[in-house]
Amino acid sequence: MEQFFIIVLLAGGTQALIPVDETTCDLRTNTCPCSPLLKGTVYIQVMTDASGREVTCLKMLPTVNIIVFNLKKETITIDKEFNNRLQFLIRNGTIKITNVRRNDSGQYSIEVFNSGGVREKNINFILDVKGNDKAESKLCVETYCDGRHDGAQCYGALGGTVDIQLVDSTSEISRYQLLKNSLKILDVREKMILSNTIKHRSVFFPSNGTFRITNLSRTDSGNYTLQTFDSDGKSSGVQILQLFFQAPVSSVLLVSECLSQGERRVSCSSEGGDSPQYSWTLDGRTLTDAEILSGNMKTNVITLKQHVSGHLACSVKNLVSKVSKEQRLSTCEIGHLPLISGVLSTLIIFLVVVVAAVCAQRKKQNSKTKATPSSYSAEEENDQEEIFADLRVVKQQAKQLEKRAELEFCRVKCSKRPRQTEPTIDDCLYVNVHKFR
Repeated sequence: MEQFFIIVLLAGGTQALIPVDETTCDLRTNTCPCSPLLKGTVYIQVMTDASGREVTCLKMLPTVNIIVFNLKKETITIDKEFNNRLQFLIRNGTIKITNVRRNDSGQYSIEVFNSGGVREKNINFILDVKGNDKAESKLCVETYCDGRHDGAQCYGALGGTVDIQLVDSTSEISRYQLLKNSLKILDVREKMILSNTIKHRSVFFPSNGTFRITNLSRTDSGNYTLQTFDSDGKSSGVQILQLFFQAPVSSVLLVSECLSQGERRVSCSSEGGDSPQYSWTLDGRTLTDAEILSGNMKTNVITLKQHVSGHLACSVKNLVSKVSKEQRLSTCEIGHLPLISGVLSTLIIFLVVVVAAVCAQRKKQNSKTKATPSSYSAEEENDQEEIFADLRVVKQQAKQLEKRAELEFCRVKCSKRPRQTEPTIDDCLYVNVHKFR
């Protein structure tokens, strides 16, 4: 007996270590399919509180509807298919299903009545059970389309949901059909659904004339025709509806880097999304040309000027989605190494010029020792004039290089100050350059 209990405890302990995948769906705000994982647990919130109400949940099947559960006078009755797997939490209006099965997938309808028996609402949703590979689910985007006008164009997101308003809620149209490329999709007569060829991922609401399609794909794009009929079965009108679908933008990545002169390059990249459009804001306002060094408001890469700082945001959108990313930017430190290198380069050039002048003078002096005494005096006089001229040129070049060195050092010194006005020579610390005489 003791051994038996040990086995039970070990088995129970082992089972407790196995993680259970949980999915939460809120039907109050989301119309996308609820997609729990196989053998996992799903929480489906129908309303905030079901106390004092009567609730009936139906699973819609081609031939007959199954009552999944029924709540009446605080007593819950559950169908045998969901027995020991389903709970309805009255206090927060939530359905809990454990050990989710493949055949749990399908279309469901929930009717809610008040204590007087008057129907308050009718909620339709789709349960789409996924495999247990824990693959990341697709982004679900909901869009609305008003198809009551001929030639209407509507846009939806791939993998998302679109609600198409076909007729008015108070319409007196006896019968209407929705076709795509001559293929009948939906047939409704006297607000009763006669056929729906895509009912596994669509719901029609006769009360308000809205047709909801979920898990949209590119093949759903195209021209749709809505045909209406009078009570005698004669055609009363034809309307054309165009549907277009795009992949939504799922995420945005913002990367920035400082450049050598204190500018900042910022790149904005998006994951997914057809035909993305970019825009930039700084502290909630549009960037100005005075703040952008290169690029523009519609490019995904821009270079900001040195003084720009604040909360920079990049927004990426298309016809069905919009995602933004924000980053706090501070001014970049200007690197001293490039400026110091410029100063050293200037001094090296100056030294090279001086050394070249000295070498040229010595070469001329050596050549004079080989000249004849009669011609030496005249040539010596001419050479001295040339030497003096060369020295004057070197002196002028030295002054120019000295001024360049002062300006380079000025930039190093003044770069640490707040940017107000352009620096002048008087604002800087001069370099003492020894002159060659």
